[in-house]
Amino acid sequence: MHSLRERINRFLEETGVKKQFICSQTGLKETTLCEFTNGNRSISYDKGLALDKFLESKSY
Repeated sequence: MHSLRERINRFLEETGVKKQFICSQTGLKETTLCEFTNGNRSISYDKGLALDKFLESKSY
């Protein structure tokens, strides 16, 4: 099973969706998402759950 960070990075690479779109759908700030996907930051449970639900809705 892949980590949330790996799933997000794969989604971004495969779909070409911009991080701004994910932020608008999940409530994360763009800088937070950028730092999280680069491995430099952790995120709260609520934000992680929002990201997970977003990825599930996109079948990732």
